[in-house]
Amino acid sequence: MTRIRRWLRRLLLAVAALLAVTVMLVGLSRLTTPTAAQRDVLALMERDELPDGPDAYGILYTQGRDVPYDEIETVLAADAATVAAWPESWKVDTWEPGRKVEDYVEWRLDDYPSLSPSREDSALFCQRFDETSCLAQVRAAPDATAAALARNEGLLARAGWLRDAEVVRNAMPHIYAPWPGSPAPGALPLMTVHALAFVQGDERYAISETCRDLVTWRRLATNTDMLTTAIDGIVIAGDGYARLLADMTSEWPVDRPLPAACEAALVPPDAEELLMCNVLRGEFQISRRLHADNQKLITLHGDWLDRVTAKLLYDDQATVAELAALHAPYCRTKRPGRLNHDRPEPGLGALLRWSCMGNLGGCAMAALSSADAYDDYADRMRDFGARLRLLGALAWMREQAAESGVTADTLLDRLPAELTDAEQRIALAPDGRALRVALFFDTRGEWAEVPLPAALVPKQR
Repeated sequence: MTRIRRWLRRLLLAVAALLAVTVMLVGLSRLTTPTAAQRDVLALMERDELPDGPDAYGILYTQGRDVPYDEIETVLAADAATVAAWPESWKVDTWEPGRKVEDYVEWRLDDYPSLSPSREDSALFCQRFDETSCLAQVRAAPDATAAALARNEGLLARAGWLRDAEVVRNAMPHIYAPWPGSPAPGALPLMTVHALAFVQGDERYAISETCRDLVTWRRLATNTDMLTTAIDGIVIAGDGYARLLADMTSEWPVDRPLPAACEAALVPPDAEELLMCNVLRGEFQISRRLHADNQKLITLHGDWLDRVTAKLLYDDQATVAELAALHAPYCRTKRPGRLNHDRPEPGLGALLRWSCMGNLGGCAMAALSSADAYDDYADRMRDFGARLRLLGALAWMREQAAESGVTADTLLDRLPAELTDAEQRIALAPDGRALRVALFFDTRGEWAEVPLPAALVPKQR
């Protein structure tokens, strides 16, 4: 019995010593983290490098409702205040299965009449990813399209307000905050307006207006901290207005110069424009807010064991630094597109770091998150640049054909350097009637194409 007591005493002393050492190491880890390197990453992700200028968030947020222009900021401020009150006024554990946040929260925006087009009208508007071109769709039913556009004048007017905006900053950094439908409700009807003008013979005006809206959505897609806006923007600009502009100019004689408004639309993109750093900063802020909300929910609604566990496993500052490191690769690169470098080590091996000793829960959360979750979006942004270069190449070839009568096959090797990319080379389609470029994000097709005017089609074709 004495021997058993001796061993029990030794075991208890060993356990106590182990706990003491663990507590000491946890304490030292928390005193020395975030590290200098982590603070540098955190500073990088907290930086605001979006341009100054009018913000389109309020216009986009209210675009599907008949909110007067001078009431937009009031409506946005009221609904943003509702979001800011989460999670204290919002108990997740009281939700019923199948219910949505809209079922529990009242929004000021809902006080205004909807401007959403009817299903019949929407069917007449140009669509994303449609195999039928916008011009062809409008030509099939010009009178019905004109009538549908007339019934949606309020929505169209609001879409035009975006032209004066410079940036889209997220006013509601919460994953469950309300957001209008995707894409922005007025974008496709407004594109249909320009197509109808072209079909009805007002071609120069139609091309000019299409260029203006291409500039607008190109700017909003790249000057934002919101992933939704960036992806909607590159779809609306790249798959929408750019495609419509290419179709229009392919039907225009090459000896007719494009309107002055198209000069800005056709400026080749540089690498900085296509980086997703600002978007990832926005995603980091959302992750940071979600972590803070989760900790508040545990404090408000968890039992004593939940609260003690959270205190032991999570250090708030170190967790935020881990979240920053997860998003930082997109701000440390100078090349747009998929990244294969400068990532945190994946898997649980990432937990074996000094900074994780006092923040095991935060490190585990970051380690189990996908470090490459945004790569597909980054590839789509790079493809957006390829589409813009393709459109620029078409415009440049029109000018050359007008001056010397050369065709596209001859001009491909003469493209200006700013219109070329070694990994996404512009080439002729097999039938010689279009220019094409390979896409990195190829789930909807391997190529982006723009049709050539007759003057640019190689003669042997």
